[in-house]
Amino acid sequence: MFGGKKDVLGSFDQDIFAGGDGTDQFVNQALIANPMFLLGLPYSFFTAGVVSPRDWGGMSVFVMDPKNRTADFMQFGDLFQQGIIIGAEVKAKTQFFDLPGQQHVGGVWKHQEQLDLRFAFNPPESSVPPDIAARTLWDSWVMYYGFDQYFVRFTDSPDRGWGLFGRASIGDGNPNPIQYFLSTGIGGFSPLGQQRGDTFGLGWFLAGASDQFGPVPTALFGPRDGMGVEWYYNLQATPWLNITPDLQWIRPGLGAIASDNAFVYGVRANATF
Repeated sequence: MFGGKKDVLGSFDQDIFAGGDGTDQFVNQALIANPMFLLGLPYSFFTAGVVSPRDWGGMSVFVMDPKNRTADFMQFGDLFQQGIIIGAEVKAKTQFFDLPGQQHVGGVWKHQEQLDLRFAFNPPESSVPPDIAARTLWDSWVMYYGFDQYFVRFTDSPDRGWGLFGRASIGDGNPNPIQYFLSTGIGGFSPLGQQRGDTFGLGWFLAGASDQFGPVPTALFGPRDGMGVEWYYNLQATPWLNITPDLQWIRPGLGAIASDNAFVYGVRANATF
């Protein structure tokens, strides 16, 4: 059993080759974790749950308080006053090609006030008829699936190799602005830097826009399917320093704001003391 305060990155739907919090693998949120969860999730929150490891994999169930607790410390008097988020996941170990892997399936249900996409971003209620004023919905859901599968293993160590990862999910489409999500790619330890411990990743994602946007958000933002590709190479320069060049190609999901495709270049450095 667990309980306490946690940040949203790396909370669930984690893959071996595409997960974490953006400090050691991919940088783009869509390849760190499923972006369909993010609507209504605070950066830091109180949570409690149960994790049951098994030889075949494991199960987990959790509840979350949707209020942002970034600046809070041991303040439990208003828990769940803004709603509740419940999630569960089942993970199974696999041994395809006589190499390790994992597959998982799960879901998240949110009961909290969120904007109805059909009426989002309308003018203030005082200036428009009540029947078209901004409205809210209280329930939202997401179902997801993910996997990792090693293709190459350099040593007997279970994590020294590289392989394929993938994610797929579907949601309600309103209030969630993403109807479905797909991602896939390869990653793991690099064959070019086995002795140093270099890692790499190449991933692709597609975020399918909801078809339930109303006329105002459609005119303002031009929602469409977003897509992206990211490559990184994590060089273990010294035992305590790694340097990671990163390249992304992005097709924005808001066509009215950013219609052109973009290239994003970056370098990340981590020092461990």
